[in-house]
Amino acid sequence: MSLFMKPRLMNPYGWRRLGRFRYICGATADFALLLLNQSHPALAVNQKAPQDISSSIDEGNILSHKRRAHLAMADDDLDFHVQCFASGAQFFDQTLEAPKSYSKAMEASDSASWKEAIDAKLSAMDRSWSGIQADCYKIWVASQKPRSKTSVAQMYTHLGVRDVINKTIVDCKYDVLAKGDSATAAELEFLKEFSISNLGLEDTPAVFNPFFQLSGFDGCQDTPIEILHVFLLGVVKYLVRAFMKGLSAAQLQDVMAKYRLFDVGALNIPSIQPQYLTKHYANFIGKDFKIVLQAAPFVFFEYMTDDKRDVWSALCQLAPLVFQTHIDDMETYSAELEVHIRSFMFYLIKRTAQWVNKPKFHGLLHLPEFCRRFGTASSFATEKFKGYNGVLRNSSIHSNRQSPGKDIGVTFANYRNLRHLFSGGSSKPGAVSAEEAFTHKSQLPQGQK
Repeated sequence: MSLFMKPRLMNPYGWRRLGRFRYICGATADFALLLLNQSHPALAVNQKAPQDISSSIDEGNILSHKRRAHLAMADDDLDFHVQCFASGAQFFDQTLEAPKSYSKAMEASDSASWKEAIDAKLSAMDRSWSGIQADCYKIWVASQKPRSKTSVAQMYTHLGVRDVINKTIVDCKYDVLAKGDSATAAELEFLKEFSISNLGLEDTPAVFNPFFQLSGFDGCQDTPIEILHVFLLGVVKYLVRAFMKGLSAAQLQDVMAKYRLFDVGALNIPSIQPQYLTKHYANFIGKDFKIVLQAAPFVFFEYMTDDKRDVWSALCQLAPLVFQTHIDDMETYSAELEVHIRSFMFYLIKRTAQWVNKPKFHGLLHLPEFCRRFGTASSFATEKFKGYNGVLRNSSIHSNRQSPGKDIGVTFANYRNLRHLFSGGSSKPGAVSAEEAFTHKSQLPQGQK
């Protein structure tokens, strides 16, 4: 059940701050501000700027202070910041001067009280599981007030949470109120039953998602991002579609020819379909994007500008780390992964800010912390669990359709028996087969029924 704006089950980035500025924080803001400082030093909050990307990542304290000042500026000039991320110094050359909040931030950047205020702002932006529950309850309380439908809808957007169970009850309430005198007695009883004044303290959790009551579960920390949806069907998909849409008809033919000439011997796939990869890029699935990622340097780069090539080079260098299946040194791996993610974000924002509000780019920033906690991203990838669908599907296909549930159960029982035998196990003389167990359950020994 979804608890946030985007209806995806337990997505971690959905439980952090929603809104236009949320996706410009963290490493993205670090590099965007670094770019701004290098291209237009007069507007730099701190004049000391690293010389390259790798050194900028090491200068954690400097970037931290810059980011804090930048977050503060965003309160008054959010639109200005989005534009400045998109075009950097060129934007300032056109506008000639920065907003007043820049000068205020620069004057106060060394103030202890200013830093304390920014620390408070940053901590307020972080999501916690208890905070999400409090926000859901706040919406529930607001919905009990008269004429509150519009304000409640705005709270869903502002707070960035949406408890499906509670929202269903709230929507039913507004539907009944809209009927006025034509509401039935049962509907009026529903309004009375689910009012705060009628619900006791022990009944209140019943109108919220039961995940809130799950002991030992933290929705913000225990739900890693999915590399299938966040990386392949998110970041890679956006870039592939944007590139392919910008090609002319003649260039598309050239790309198709390059796909035909591409050697797939090292890709662990039988072949590729050049026409499909060229004409149906809008319908790609995860495995198609994996092929494109590996072929891009040889197929796409000729038709890219330097800034596009920088973005794609960073993306292609990041992909092997994302799909790493074995980690020898977690600290080294996570540090390298973070460097490549930030490098990709730097080149992306340097070129364009069109995806700055996409939550999947923000979710990518949290991949290192989930790898440190759960291991390789492939170990908690969605497609790993979808692989079992093939076993279930084959069991259904190879069935006489008379009792498909029984046939699936027999197939799975046989698989379990095979695993037992291949593992060195044995069966007792006179043991009942899987078929007999499902067909004649009464024949099983009393202790095995």
